[in-house]
Amino acid sequence: MTEEAASPVGSSQGGRGTQGFVETGKVLVWDLPVRVIHWSLLVCVVGAWLTRELEGDWFAWHTRFGYAVLLLVSTRSL
Repeated sequence: MTEEAASPVGSSQGGRGTQGFVETGKVLVWDLPVRVIHWSLLVCVVGAWLTRELEGDWFAWHTRFGYAVLLLVSTRSL
């Protein structure tokens, strides 16, 4: 490996590489609505999975979790 290729700043040949990331120090993260939708989707999928085999009134909860998953996925895909 050459010394230039091992540099954490990127190449000096005008290419972007990681140079913009190192200079600005910014870390890109998901915004709050996306995080809420993703965590809610996880909770609903796990809830639906846990209530799939239980007897009693749990099938109603399984159905509610399924509708919530459909709502979250359709909201996220817009």
